[in-house]
Amino acid sequence: MGERKINSIEKVDLERDVETLRNHSDINSNSTIAADIDEIKVRIDFPKPTLLSAVLSKMAKVFDYTFVMEPGLDRRIQVFSHGELRTSDAFEVFAASLGSVGLRLVFINEKTLKIAKRKVIKSRI
Repeated sequence: MGERKINSIEKVDLERDVETLRNHSDINSNSTIAADIDEIKVRIDFPKPTLLSAVLSKMAKVFDYTFVMEPGLDRRIQVFSHGELRTSDAFEVFAASLGSVGLRLVFINEKTLKIAKRKVIKSRI
């Protein structure tokens, strides 16, 4: 099997998801705090297929978010990291890893995110 490529619609969805989360995060309400938070480095590295529930547990601690997920969506993901990342970069990697298994983040409130299936839009072109 070859590597699955992200199409332009999925890329736009991912960029929108990340931008929505940045806009609704309370750390962005104060640029000084946001700059300090972004200087924090975190390591997210799951080189072996890892259940999403285990990844969410770590991400909840790293990003101080609450995640809600239907048990049927608990898929295995892999994230390969060369080292520590800035928190904003780590969050983008996390969001992209969800997209790679057909999932996305849905904003519920400032500190709560829901894991949902990504809607597939078929082009008639």
